Amino acid sequence: MVSLMRAGAFLALVWATMGQRPMHFRQLLEQQATTHAAKCDGEAVQAKTAPLGECALYEGALASTIAKCNASSLLLYFFNGTACKGRSTFTLAMPVGQCYKSPLARGMSITISCDGGNYTQVSWSSAPPAPHGAICEDTGVASVAAGTLSVRSSEVNASLVDQVSFEVSLPPLDRPFVGFTAPVGRDGVARAMIPGLRPATKYAISVRAHRRGKQEGDPEAWSAVSAANTTCLSVGASAASPKIPMEPEAAPAKQKVATRWLEVYRFATAAKLPDFLDQHNAGDLVAEFAMLGQLKSVPNLPLTRYCVEILDTLLPNITTGKMDGEPIQSNFADFASCMQGQCMCTHQVDRSIAHLPAKQIQDMCSGPPMGWSNNTCRCSEQSTEQSGRYVGRLIIPLPLASEAGWIKAPFTIPPEYPHPVRPSPTGYWYSFPYLGRCPLGAAVGDQGCTWRRSPVSHTVFSDELVGLDGNMTIDVKNMRWNIPFEASLTNILAGERAFRRLPADVPTCGEQADLDRREGFSHPPQQIVV
Repeated sequence: MVSLMRAGAFLALVWATMGQRPMHFRQLLEQQATTHAAKCDGEAVQAKTAPLGECALYEGALASTIAKCNASSLLLYFFNGTACKGRSTFTLAMPVGQCYKSPLARGMSITISCDGGNYTQVSWSSAPPAPHGAICEDTGVASVAAGTLSVRSSEVNASLVDQVSFEVSLPPLDRPFVGFTAPVGRDGVARAMIPGLRPATKYAISVRAHRRGKQEGDPEAWSAVSAANTTCLSVGASAASPKIPMEPEAAPAKQKVATRWLEVYRFATAAKLPDFLDQHNAGDLVAEFAMLGQLKSVPNLPLTRYCVEILDTLLPNITTGKMDGEPIQSNFADFASCMQGQCMCTHQVDRSIAHLPAKQIQDMCSGPPMGWSNNTCRCSEQSTEQSGRYVGRLIIPLPLASEAGWIKAPFTIPPEYPHPVRPSPTGYWYSFPYLGRCPLGAAVGDQGCTWRRSPVSHTVFSDELVGLDGNMTIDVKNMRWNIPFEASLTNILAGERAFRRLPADVPTCGEQADLDRREGFSHPPQQIVV
C-alpha cells in the first residue's frame, strides 16, 4: 500500500481501477526484478503459451497488452482499455531463459522462452503436495469451550512440511473467515483445537501445507488447499465447560521476558488466502483501512487480522515512529519497506506518507535507486541491523497524502511538503522481519527471537466491506495523491464493522498475556545498549 514497497501493490490497484486514465507508473514496472539461476527451484506447476505481436487482455485489470521478444527479454507493452489502442502506458521487461521473481505475480518464480511466433511462461513452486484433507476429532477434553472445533490433518511428509493451516468457512460459502496454523508432529499429523466459533455448528474445513525451512510469507512455500472440504461440528453449549481458552498456542508456564501484543491487519493482493507476516508489512486498523476505499471495485481480496506478541524492548536512535524524525528510544525498530519478500530502508514514498521531515528525506534518500522499487534511501548500519531483527513501525497520520512521484529518481521535494495533518486518529504501519520470528512452538525471547504470530487469524473479503468511500484526488502529472480525512474515517469504520460481523468471537489480542501479568510473571523491558 503505498509503502512503495507496501503500496506498490496499492498503486497498481489504484491505476488499474482508474478506467481510462493514464497509468503513469512506468518507472516502477519497467524495472526488472532480481534474476537468479537459469533454473528455478522446485517443480514446474503451470505453463502458459501466448502469441507474440497480438493484442491480449491483461488478467485482472482494465488493460491490454502486446508482447514482443528479443534475444534477452520479453517486452510486455501495456495499454489502457481492452483494444491495445493509443500509446503504451508502460512496458515491463522480463528476462528470457532465466529464473525471474515477477513483481506482478506476488514474487512467484517464472521462466520465459520465445519460440517462433509464441512465448511460453512457466511458473515454478517449491510448495509441498496438498494434504488430502482434514479429519474431525472428538475433543476428548472436559474443559473445552463451546464453539471449539477439534481437527487434525491427514498425514503429510514431516520431512517436507513443518506446519499446516486449517481454513474454516461456513457452508455453502467457500471463503474461510478463520485460519489456524498448527505444527506437524513426528507422526506427520497436525492437530488443532480452533476456538471462538458458533456452538453446535457445522463448518467446512480445508487445509494447506507449508514447506519446511521456508518463510511463511513466501507464496511458493504453501501448497494448494486440499481438494475436498471436510464438514465438522463444533462443540455445543451443553457439552462445554465455562472455561474458555484465551490463547490457543500455549506459552511456557512462566514468561521468560516481558512482551506486548499488537493487533495488525494486512490485505494480500492477488491472493485467495491470507499470506501471513514474514518479510511483509501490515498496519493497525487506522493505517490499513484509511486507504482502502479503492477496494470497493475489487472483489474477493482477503484482509486478515493477526495478533502478534513482540519482545518488550527499548531500541536506540529510531527515526520513523514520529513525524519530527528525531532519534528516540522506542519499543520498535525503524520501519522497513517490504515487497516480494525483500525489506529495505524505509522507502522515500513511504516517508512522504509518514510526513517525515524534508531535510531527513534529502539527507537519507539522495542515493542511486536500488531494486525494482527505485529505493533511494540508505539507513545506518545500526538501523538496518535492528530492522532485520525487531518489528519496525512507521507513523501514518491523516489525512493521507503521498508523493508517489518520488519513485522516479532524482525527485524534488515540493515547497508545500509536508501537508497539514489532524492530531487524531493516527495509525501505524509495521514490518515483520523473518530473522526475528520465533520458531514454531518457541516463546518470545527463546534463541533470541523477538516476535511470534498467534496461530488464530480472522479474515474478511473486500466485497464484504460495506459502505467504502473511494474518494481520492490524484495529480497525474506529479504522481501525487491524497485521500480526504472523512473518506478515511468512513473506511476505518467499514473495516471495524466487517470484523464485528464475523460469525466468530474475535478476542482482544493478548488476553493470555494479561492473565500472566496478573499472576506475577511481568518483567521490565530489555534495554538495548550501544
